[in-house]
Amino acid sequence: MEQSKLTSEWIQTFNRLGSEGKLKPTVPYHDLFDRKELKGFPLHTLPMWTVTFPTGHITCCDPLVTLPNKPDTYIRTVEPGTYLLETKII
Repeated sequence: MEQSKLTSEWIQTFNRLGSEGKLKPTVPYHDLFDRKELKGFPLHTLPMWTVTFPTGHITCCDPLVTLPNKPDTYIRTVEPGTYLLETKII
């Protein structure tokens, strides 16, 4: 099965829409990490591990669903470095 590749045109369109604010999530997920509770339930921050992005390029997807057809479903660029991953749990 042939893997699809992101074209430079697609990446340019993605970056343009992002810079125009058209790709903002409908839920402010980053705000959850500042909250102590959600709908009456206490929220706890659980440190997971650290991850290093040597190039700063991040590609995320559900491999069972997207890898055969769309290997690059979510891409972001961050400053290269090591970051602490955390999750919020109820």
